[in-house]
Amino acid sequence: KRENTPRVVALHYRGDSAKDKKDLTHEQAALICKKIEGLGASVLLIDWRDESPLAMDGWKYDCGARTTGKMPQSLDWGKDAEMNCAVISQCAAFVGIDSGPAKCASATDTPALVVWTRHHPAPFHDPAPNTTHLVPRGFHGMDPVGNAPGVVAWFNRHYKVRQYDDSDPVREIGNWLEEVFKK
Repeated sequence: KRENTPRVVALHYRGDSAKDKKDLTHEQAALICKKIEGLGASVLLIDWRDESPLAMDGWKYDCGARTTGKMPQSLDWGKDAEMNCAVISQCAAFVGIDSGPAKCASATDTPALVVWTRHHPAPFHDPAPNTTHLVPRGFHGMDPVGNAPGVVAWFNRHYKVRQYDDSDPVREIGNWLEEVFKK
């Protein structure tokens, strides 16, 4: 158990590139927020541009999340890997998509869950001891790996993986969060 860590979970669910292959929906993120809050923790949205409606009062998916987008100089900080690492390292956990913040989370000792929906993690994210990759069943057949035997064997030896059965990873994200907070 990490000592003196506030019960805050960093959540990054919308990226800048390949959005159709990476991003979670606002609705999925709202359900993740509700799960985090149900575990007695707070949500910190990693949203340097302050674009997520989850932190906006009165929006239908408002979940009371805090956002890095309200921090002074947030646009400058959001482009800075050191700042991302510093913020994430102060959290109890990180949940996010394939993104810069996810790679920063893997550089900390914060338990991290990286969610993959439409492409394989092997060429995009190095293995890290604190990071679990949440992938759909049958993920080895996804682009760009396409079941390449050498890549699959190497990946299976070096990465921590969880799989989800349906097209929505939210339930398995909740299961992982429960395990993190039980430790």
